[in-house]
Amino acid sequence: MNIVEPILFHCKQNPAAPAICTPGTSLNIISYGRLAQFIFNIGRRALSEALVRGQIVAILVKEDIFHAALILALTRLGIVTVSCREQNFPKRYAWTQS
Repeated sequence: MNIVEPILFHCKQNPAAPAICTPGTSLNIISYGRLAQFIFNIGRRALSEALVRGQIVAILVKEDIFHAALILALTRLGIVTVSCREQNFPKRYAWTQS
């Protein structure tokens, strides 16, 4: 079982309950139902961009809730994520931006 599946199960059981709270940010709080929508929508978009299981993807997103949703969605698909703070990657890593 993927670690995201229990979260999605909880999303079905309590869609209106708060899932992620980040006071002081643009979203502040999202419900489990909205989190599930984020996960499914990001997953569909990732597949349409030809991302596949086992790929390593760097994530550079400043919005905390969206960052968490990206990690969950990509993890659900078996895509490995690396969270970054800036675009300055070591030269040994290939950088492609879509």
